[in-house]
Formats: sequence, structure tokens, C-alpha cells
Amino acid sequence: DLEHSGYDVSVAYDGLEGIEKALDEIPDLIILDVRLPIMDGFQVLGRLRGNKITHEIPVIMLTAVTDSKFILQAQELKATDYVIKPSGLDRLKSLIAKYLQIYKSGEVSRDRYDGNLRPVPCLILDPSLIAKR
Repeated sequence: DLEHSGYDVSVAYDGLEGIEKALDEIPDLIILDVRLPIMDGFQVLGRLRGNKITHEIPVIMLTAVTDSKFILQAQELKATDYVIKPSGLDRLKSLIAKYLQIYKSGEVSRDRYDGNLRPVPCLILDPSLIAKR
């Protein structure tokens, strides 16, 4: 799992908790499933993109949902990537590294930072990626 790959991981088990954690912890990357309790992944993504604190955080949608209308919806909401499960952990780690490199290289604005980048926190809204509590 990602916790053993050198990432500081925070987990949310529903969409509302995910938004609260994103605003509180301001992660450097979010992995988001489409199917979440309370608020689905698209609602979460819409709220993240509509908030000046979280609007530029890379969001990888990782889901078993393969319907093209959902992929289009993710693109319209400006998901960074849409990955269909099952996707190997190596591929996911590669995507995480890629988007964190772009994000931290300054190709997006860093107006949400005070100038100091923290260790690489990832907010996971897909509990299947984390060992059970």
C-alpha cells in the first residue's frame, strides 16, 4: 500500500470527510474514488475545484467505473487523471510521482503555500489502497 511507499497518507472514508480533511490538511495530492458514501467523488471534486485553497491540488480519480460519461464528467471537473481499477500499485505510484513533480515544479501556482513545501501528504479517498484499520 502507499503508506509503505514513503508517502504521508491520510484517509477519508466518505466524501464529506474527504473535503474536511482536504481543507484542514491541504494535501499535495488526492486519490479519489467515484463511489463514496454521503457525497460521491464528482461532488467532492467539484467542491475541491471550487475552493481557492484546494482548486490546484492534483486529483487522481481511481475507480472501477468505466462508463465514458463518467470519464467525461471527470475531465469537465478538471480531474488530473482518471485511472480505471484494477490498476497496479506500480502504475499508481508512477502517476503520483509524475503529478507531484509537475505540481511542485511550479508549473501551477503555489498561492496556497507560505513558501515552504511540506513532506508529500496524500489524501486517499479510496480505502482499498490502505490496510484495514
